[in-house]
Amino acid sequence: MSNTLYIVNGSDYPRHIGDLLLAYPEYQEGSELPDEWEVVNKVAPPDADDEFYYVEGTPELTASGWVQTWVKLSVSNIEIRPRDDRGS
Repeated sequence: MSNTLYIVNGSDYPRHIGDLLLAYPEYQEGSELPDEWEVVNKVAPPDADDEFYYVEGTPELTASGWVQTWVKLSVSNIEIRPRDDRGS
């Protein structure tokens, strides 16, 4: 089964093949998508480091279609705890 990401009506995201099949049980993978459904082109996240990490953002509509985006977040002191504070 496909691991393609979809967006519906430009805002309902993320959606997967199972969501598409629930909405359109007759849909066959590889056939034309229903009008309101579009593929989101996957983009690998940038590498995280000691100061920043990345979470998936809202897809962006470009001239070539929808593209997956990544949001850079700063690692806070709360997230960097000594191992003993985590109970491990």
